[in-house]
Amino acid sequence: MRRALWTALLLAALWLAGYLAFFACVLAQSRAPLTQGAGAIVVLTGAPGRVDMGISLLRVRLAPRLFISGVNPASGKAAILGAGNVDLADRVTLGQGAQTTAQNAAEVSAWLRSRPLRSLRLVTSAYHMPRALMEMRAALPDGVEIVPHPVPDPRFDRLGWPLLRLVADEYHKTLLRWAQITLATP
Repeated sequence: MRRALWTALLLAALWLAGYLAFFACVLAQSRAPLTQGAGAIVVLTGAPGRVDMGISLLRVRLAPRLFISGVNPASGKAAILGAGNVDLADRVTLGQGAQTTAQNAAEVSAWLRSRPLRSLRLVTSAYHMPRALMEMRAALPDGVEIVPHPVPDPRFDRLGWPLLRLVADEYHKTLLRWAQITLATP
């Protein structure tokens, strides 16, 4: 019984240490200066502000093209870009087959197969960035540099239960995918 209690306490301490490290990583990424250009901008849909950030980065020419992964199949470029960005349509590609982060990574990898790109600027939420980077690194060819570009999230302005829970949920998803990727890798 005593051994089981110590094991439970050790596992709880490991979980807490991992969560705190993950939370610190997320906070650090949400404040990182981002100025480096890339071969393309990749946006993973799923939270407000991501697509707008990708379009803004394309507009200021941080990359010559934009790939938006996980777009609702009922949406077209005109709906996604909006009236003020129609001039960018020839530089934008929509990926409409992904519903998960792993599927996003596979969709981006398939898109890259016909393009000789060596770097991507990855646009997603700060809390999602660690898992998105892990999925992309597992799916993309070796040698493709990924420049993280976290989208500012007003929930990070104030520490509270909703933020702690959001990051805990993402931490659990990241741990699960890390285990799956690690066990699947020969």
